[in-house]
Amino acid sequence: MKLYATIRKESEYHNQQEFGESGNPIAFPVKLLFEDDPFFPVRGGIGKQYSLFDVELFTKSEGEFVKLPVHSHEYRPQIFKPEL
Repeated sequence: MKLYATIRKESEYHNQQEFGESGNPIAFPVKLLFEDDPFFPVRGGIGKQYSLFDVELFTKSEGEFVKLPVHSHEYRPQIFKPEL
């Protein structure tokens, strides 16, 4: 499964998020590497390394991004269309 991320507004790294012309965040491919640094396992994007708090994670299903419910207040995947 390929993973993608956008940087959350609540993150101190939100200024690293790129946006498309429509104002939507541009998703970037990431990998999860807990072995190297369990506090910053998300690898990819401009900053190269983020915590799970810093990002929203997505996968693609049938050509659309599906948000993964990583944060405790989320209870089901949501369809979201960030720009590529």
